[in-house]
Amino acid sequence: MKVLVTGATSGLGRNAVEYLRNKGISVRATGRNEAMGKLLSKMGAEFVPADLTELVSSQAKVMLAVSIPYGTAQALPRRGAPSRPSI
Repeated sequence: MKVLVTGATSGLGRNAVEYLRNKGISVRATGRNEAMGKLLSKMGAEFVPADLTELVSSQAKVMLAVSIPYGTAQALPRRGAPSRPSI
């Protein structure tokens, strides 16, 4: 099994990566925090830096991240909160 976790550099996403890797499941993780991405890589996850608030480029990046190593994505469950607008 191979899983893509978005929003993986904080909160539930980070915990999901740790849980899945502990179960021996291959994980590709996306997130904005590249420093945390390095820690995810040390856990054995493949990290792809991506800001999913930039939806069009992010959709392409996520699909590319999934399709090259794993083949066609069957599902991309949404994980990660939308950004709050700047005031």
